[in-house]
Amino acid sequence: MEQKFCPYPGLRPFNEEESIFFKGRDTQVSKVVSLLEKNKFLMITGASGDGKSSLTYAGLIPNARAGFFKAKFNNWRIADFRPERTPLENLSQTLSKALQIPLTEVEQAVKAGFSSLVNLYKKSKWHVDYLSDEWLLADETKKRSIKRQGANVLILVDQFEEFFTNQENFTNGIPSVESQLVMNVLLETAKIAHSQDLPIYVVCTMRSDYIGQCAAFRGLPEMIGFSQFFVPRLKRKEIQQVITEPAKLAGCQITTRLSETLINELGSGFDQLPVLQHALNQLWQLSYGANGNGKEMDLLSLAKLGGISTQTLNEEEKKEFEKWELLKALEKRIK
Repeated sequence: MEQKFCPYPGLRPFNEEESIFFKGRDTQVSKVVSLLEKNKFLMITGASGDGKSSLTYAGLIPNARAGFFKAKFNNWRIADFRPERTPLENLSQTLSKALQIPLTEVEQAVKAGFSSLVNLYKKSKWHVDYLSDEWLLADETKKRSIKRQGANVLILVDQFEEFFTNQENFTNGIPSVESQLVMNVLLETAKIAHSQDLPIYVVCTMRSDYIGQCAAFRGLPEMIGFSQFFVPRLKRKEIQQVITEPAKLAGCQITTRLSETLINELGSGFDQLPVLQHALNQLWQLSYGANGNGKEMDLLSLAKLGGISTQTLNEEEKKEFEKWELLKALEKRIK
């Protein structure tokens, strides 16, 4: 059987390389892009498991790289990080890599606060200074060449709630000095980028149940009020796209009755999308994985996972299930 690529990531978020399989979010991606284009800052919030990271990595960033984002340059430098327990170190490392500036220099600049990130960008090779002699004295051909070397910068703080969940960053309702410093730098960067129309953008993803704690950081609630996107629940048609379109793109088949069953059984919990992706990943493994039979994903596959009762299967499928169950039992005995 020809080895295929699994289009369902399971419990983890989609990454940028898997953006082609990220379906059902077109409207949301368009809104996120529009808000960030306009405001240079965006806080993406939503319930746990609602796809905030996937929306950013597999929606926003690929759209920006593909030119569906109105920005000064075609190139993008992505500085993404999670706060974890060392937000200043993590921010400095990703900026050093993105801007190609020595880490020690970036760390010193970040500690200085205020406009430090803007200054780092302006001294990097990705900045185009339209007031410089090089630009003013250049002919049109040279200007096009200079502009091709320029790049926009996207600073992404994924899982922003780690500013609150780690006691190194937040204790008894009070942020640490390091957390406050990083926050001030990020907010100031977004404000300067907006006022000076610089191609620097700041995006954060955060669970919505931590909105209240944001008041501990001066200026953060105002910025969230200025530019926020709450990830909505997917509609039935969008869930259908999440299930069926990745399979088609990967050259796989999934039956209509299986997709309809998955939608009907999905439930109303806030964490159902990861559960659905996990189920789809396991269904794909049964049919197209290393030990798969190459057959389409159907209710029989779901029954093998214990997702439905065998009573919903027809007689032929019940017999096939019994054979599969017997084979699994024999394999277990041999082991």
